[in-house]
Amino acid sequence: MTLARQSNSKTVLANIKRGNIKLATYENLQRLFNDREIPVYSEMILGLPGETYESWRDGVEELLRGGLKNQLFVYQCEVYPNTELGDPAYQKKFGIVTKRIELREIHGSVRDASWVPEYQDIIVASDSMTVEDWRRMTRFSVLTMFMHSMKVGFFLISYLTDRLGISYTAFIEHVSDRRMRDGTGAMLRDELDLYDRYTQALLDGQGRGIEMPSYGGIYWDVEEASFLRVSEDFDRFYRELFDVVCDFLDGQGIAFDRDEVAEAIRYQRLRMPTAIAAPGAETAFRTNMPEYFARRFGTEPIPVAPEAQVLTPKPKDFAADRARFARETILWGWKSGTMLVACDWSSLDRPWVTSATLAHPRTRPLPLPRASGPSPY
Repeated sequence: MTLARQSNSKTVLANIKRGNIKLATYENLQRLFNDREIPVYSEMILGLPGETYESWRDGVEELLRGGLKNQLFVYQCEVYPNTELGDPAYQKKFGIVTKRIELREIHGSVRDASWVPEYQDIIVASDSMTVEDWRRMTRFSVLTMFMHSMKVGFFLISYLTDRLGISYTAFIEHVSDRRMRDGTGAMLRDELDLYDRYTQALLDGQGRGIEMPSYGGIYWDVEEASFLRVSEDFDRFYRELFDVVCDFLDGQGIAFDRDEVAEAIRYQRLRMPTAIAAPGAETAFRTNMPEYFARRFGTEPIPVAPEAQVLTPKPKDFAADRARFARETILWGWKSGTMLVACDWSSLDRPWVTSATLAHPRTRPLPLPRASGPSPY
């Protein structure tokens, strides 16, 4: 299901003559679809007239907080002839500045030099958005899609928001603006540098598509290329991410359980696919993290509780075929909601509570109590 927004700013929506359904209705639809395991993705357009960095960030926050379980797609605002955005008078009214870039069709074959070149125009500035704002918004958006849409930080950020009360975008903005303590997050810093080179390339007229020869002869979006690079060493990435998260929480003055954060990151790592998959090994958790995440986005969420559970991932073996890995995880998995590694889980304290019982409502266990303290089971 597509639940497109384009923007959550009332000013922007008025400028483009668009009306959106109420966010409360939108959130309810998402949770109902999540209960039925119907994939939902949402779309936003970066650079529409009237958008500011703050309104853009807040709009992304509203979408993620509303329970968006699958993908958020962010598109650069493209300008076409015979549209209002292409009208010189409309562009003058809102101070719109465009840049012509090469057309590199995402997921299309890498263009041969002998082919006729094509181009597209994108908005890089307006009265409400400077070019530097556009750069920052693009970096923030790419990182959001990398962490949320590509699922690299999906479970972790959901946990931080629900358990520790931070906003969805607080941690993403912390990383995007390079507020990380010196010496932490080396792999994240490398990706941010690449995002900045990407925005400069667009300003220089180059196209959006990224070439990754080891993963097939097609163009990838920048966040997809980021996922493919990091997937080569997820173990190192998540070790570094643990330090970045703990440093962020310390800096915010938030009390937290380091072991519990480590469990959230361990769960996150176990759900990520790789081209070279190890056999799925049963992993023990001292909390109910597997059940917590399984129910996090439905209509019957539960809190984190001290209940021993085990998770058994069922990774797909791509036999180190990187092109196949990229095709079947990204091309086949994004909108279908099947990108993550499948898994089974069960409770050791309540043996009758398993992923199988959760999947069948008639046998679904009662939710854990919301009161803090030891589990009564």
